Parts: sequence; C-alpha cells; structure tokens
Amino acid sequence: MRGHAFMQPSGLARLTVTASRNLPQAFLAGCIAIAAFPLAGCNGKKPAAPAEGKTTSAAGTDGVIATIDSIGTLGSKGKASLQTLLDALDDPKPSVRWHAARSIGLVGEAAVAAIPKLISALSDTDPIVVTQAAAAMGRIRSDDQRPPSAIDAETTKLYASTVEPLADCMVHKDPRVRRAAIRSLQAIHPDVDKLVEIANSLLADEDPSVVFPALHSLADMGEKTVPFLMKSLEHPKARY
Repeated sequence: MRGHAFMQPSGLARLTVTASRNLPQAFLAGCIAIAAFPLAGCNGKKPAAPAEGKTTSAAGTDGVIATIDSIGTLGSKGKASLQTLLDALDDPKPSVRWHAARSIGLVGEAAVAAIPKLISALSDTDPIVVTQAAAAMGRIRSDDQRPPSAIDAETTKLYASTVEPLADCMVHKDPRVRRAAIRSLQAIHPDVDKLVEIANSLLADEDPSVVFPALHSLADMGEKTVPFLMKSLEHPKARY
C-alpha cells in the first residue's frame, strides 16, 4: 500500500458506480493513506517517560541486547523468558526497549500476556520503541491461527484492548509508528462498528488538509473503497 498518488475528481466520481461490503479493509486502506502525512502525537498526549529501572552500562548494553534478541529467535519457546523481555521494556536505554518489544512480537501468540505492557509502551518517548510495540501486537495476533470462535474469552479481550491504542497511533507524528499501527490493526481485524467509530473520529478531528489528500488516495485504491467514501460524505470536512 505504498506511494498512492492523488487521483483526479473525475476518477473519484467513477468509483461510485459500484460498492463492496469490505468496509474493514477499505477503512484500513484509507488509514494507510492518512499515515503518509505528519500529524500530532498519539491521541494528542505528551508521551510518557519510561519507568525508572536498573541502568545498563554502555559496555553491557550490547550484551543485554544480544540476550534479548536471542530470546526472540526462539519463537514460541521464548515464552519461558518473557519476563526478561517485559522487564527490558523499562530499561532507560531506548535501544534495549525497542529490541525487547521486537522480541516479544517474535515470540508470537505465546506472548499474548505481554499485550498490556506493549500498550503501555505505545506512550514511550522514543518512536522506534512505539513502532516495535505496535508491530509486536500485530505479530502476536497473526501468529494465533485459531478461528475467532476458538479463541478463549480472556485472549479475545486482550486482542480487543489493542484497537483503540493502535488507532490513537494512526495520528502519531512519526510515519513509522502510523504504518506499524495500521498493519497491526489489519492483523487484529477489529469489529466493523468499531472501525466506523474510529473513522468518524479521524474525519471529525483532523485538519481538512490531511483529510482531503487522504480521501483522494483512498479513492485511487479502487472500487472496494466506495462504501467508506460514501460514508465519509457525512462529515463536512470530507466534502471538498
């Protein structure tokens, strides 16, 4: 979904000929367009500083990162060392924190219990940490191959808890964060009504100079996006 060019109004008009029921993917495609533009921080809030933890000396940082990375290479077997990764998310050094977030994602479904900690990491002061935390949530969900009906209630609740925090990051000032958040939402497959709610919020709150090119980029993606485009006409800022 890279490099979508703006389309001429005549092309947008042609897209209204047909429609598709694929609203979730249509909405997420539009968000990828929005992600190309610099916006405010997640939810407009000042990022929280990481919790104070045991400092890592310069000489020992490489060794700590090597240990963290080795846990990630174990895949699901890395669950035995998950607490080590969770603790590393509180390390004062950003490089240690983002390696920890990445390794949690590589552990996959076995690291589902780490989701609350990853959500907290979305408020990190370092954008790479936020990017890796957002991406890790998508990897965890993608690694869970069970059909939704077979996923236990607690895990379902954990997956659902990621939707709003990831949606907030779709307006992060760093494009890497925005892309990671959108891709993870694609993996999580939020409820259609929830996506509509998020879409309404984005169109209502963001500057028209962002909404306008985003909608044109969305239109350039094809007829499957027509339902979302038609829905967007309910918002004054989309009527340009």
